[in-house]
Amino acid sequence: GADRPVGDQRPRGDFRRRQILHGRDLPNELIELLEKIVLDNTVFSDHRNLQNLLILTAIKADTTRVMEYITKLENFDAPEIAQIAISNQLFEEAFAVCSSKNIRNLDRAYEFAEKCNEPAVWSQLASAQLEEGFVKEAIDSFIKANDPSCYVDVVRVASDSGHWEDLVKFLLMARKKAKESFIETELVFAYAKTGRLADMEEFINSPNHAKIAEVADRCFDQEMYEAAKILYSNVSNYARLAITQVKLGEFQNAVESARKANSTKTWKEVCFSCLESEEYRLAQICGLNIIIHADELEELINFYQTRGLFNELISLFEAGLGLDRAPHGTVHGAGHSVQQVPHSQAQGAPGAVLVPHQYSQGAASGRAGPPVAELVFLYDKYEEFDNAILTMMKHPTEAWRESFFKEMISNFFAKEGKVAMVKPYLKAVQQNNNKHINEALNSLYIEEEDYQSLRASIEAFNNFDNIGLAQKCEKHELLEFRRVAALLYKGNNRFSQSIELCKRDRLYKDAMQFAGESRDSELAAALLQWFLDEKLTECFSACLYQCYDLLKPDKVMELAWRYNLMDYTMPYMVQVMAEYQARLERLEQAEAVRAESDEKANSDGNPISNPMLMPDQRSPSLDDAAAAGLPPPPPPPAGPFYGAGSGLPPQGHHF
Repeated sequence: GADRPVGDQRPRGDFRRRQILHGRDLPNELIELLEKIVLDNTVFSDHRNLQNLLILTAIKADTTRVMEYITKLENFDAPEIAQIAISNQLFEEAFAVCSSKNIRNLDRAYEFAEKCNEPAVWSQLASAQLEEGFVKEAIDSFIKANDPSCYVDVVRVASDSGHWEDLVKFLLMARKKAKESFIETELVFAYAKTGRLADMEEFINSPNHAKIAEVADRCFDQEMYEAAKILYSNVSNYARLAITQVKLGEFQNAVESARKANSTKTWKEVCFSCLESEEYRLAQICGLNIIIHADELEELINFYQTRGLFNELISLFEAGLGLDRAPHGTVHGAGHSVQQVPHSQAQGAPGAVLVPHQYSQGAASGRAGPPVAELVFLYDKYEEFDNAILTMMKHPTEAWRESFFKEMISNFFAKEGKVAMVKPYLKAVQQNNNKHINEALNSLYIEEEDYQSLRASIEAFNNFDNIGLAQKCEKHELLEFRRVAALLYKGNNRFSQSIELCKRDRLYKDAMQFAGESRDSELAAALLQWFLDEKLTECFSACLYQCYDLLKPDKVMELAWRYNLMDYTMPYMVQVMAEYQARLERLEQAEAVRAESDEKANSDGNPISNPMLMPDQRSPSLDDAAAAGLPPPPPPPAGPFYGAGSGLPPQGHHF
């Protein structure tokens, strides 16, 4: 019967053999027998009890076979087998049972994971939780498993469900395990989504592999402009940074970023945004960088005109006159922008014809169409002063402006180098204090080396570039012109610069005079020290009188003692002592009057037996001294001798 194959019905001998083997505690033999019955594709292969028995026997006798049986068998009692596997510390096998039978009881799975606390179990649980949509729980499980292997799926699911805070925690864990660019890139974006901009900035400023520019674009597209600003700044993408700052309303910063980007497209976007927000001054700054490109002018002009910003457009063209890169040939039609302006607005605004599509054509069209004043302005800005003058003379009723005519005259002769020819005329009209005339004459005086006329001119007429003239005279080879430079610096409250110039040229009297006029004690003390360093003892003594009220007597006395100049200082000290004595006498007189008044007041009332206890009786105070004009008393000496602790040697008391 041993060779007889298993038939269609259960053999009674097999059951009997199982009982015998089990009763004799022969599990290995039982396993072999059950394998033949269950695994050899017999009619009893799907028998539940036999499959249960095979797995349970393997759990008891040979745990290495349990996982194999679980994967091969399908008709066993999974919950009971899983529980028995757990009780025998076979956690992987128990989990495999649950997975193969698709029990999908996540609560029991979580309890199981908590009980065994194995990373692999947590990973399996996390995958199941993620698949079921329990994102927070899945991320917590992945973190407990310290398993970043599914980071792509986690990022996708967490992003779709909006679990950004949990995603940050997962990505921080994942970054410790794997330095992947994708992980760090998504971490930066998750920081932005959660508003943790400080953490994001700290992260991107440290070594990383994140694609910051890509994240910046994503933030911009999702209107997270604060985060985008930080990211664009980090990668120095000034073009996008400027647009981001525009979105945030930071127009001043946007202009600075556009300047760094130096892109015409960026300038246009910032300019148009500033115009929409009525930031016309900033828009003009941007526009000045656009009008130098002739092919961009038409769009710029149309943008202004469609919004009725004619005056702003005119101001832009006026400001663009001084640009070296401003083209003579610009977009056709810019020269006709004045024709779009209502006549009432066009008057007094000749800048509307600053950009004719070609200068000669613009001038010609100016004679035919635009007002003469605009044509004069055009000639002026292109430095054709002779044409400007002739036009004003031909059309005085429309274009005559006296101050402007005088300015044109001086500009014309200055350009031709013939100012000397009209010197009498310029001196005659200088009474109007016109800036251009003043500057033309001052330049002529410098050229002629006529320092007396130059000094008289700057003292009588102040409408000119003071600092520019001072810098020009400062470098002149003649001493008197350098004196004029010092005078100009003094007149503009640049006393330090003026005194330095005087010291350089040994103009000691001027230096002392300027120091006294500055009312600056430190400046006067510095000049006094400089005289001592240069061994100019007579100037030291003279400076004591010139800057008398700016110097401190104790400092003067110290310098005199250190440099052995007591004889030079004694007149100053005598004057100081006399002044202090006069102040002290006035204080004593004031105190005597006050004491007499107090005594009289007390005698009229109830006298107090002890006058020392009278509440109004007091000795002279610091307030009384201040009221009398006396300086405060000196501080107490630092030691037993004067000057102790101050670097001075001890002094005796011999007078």
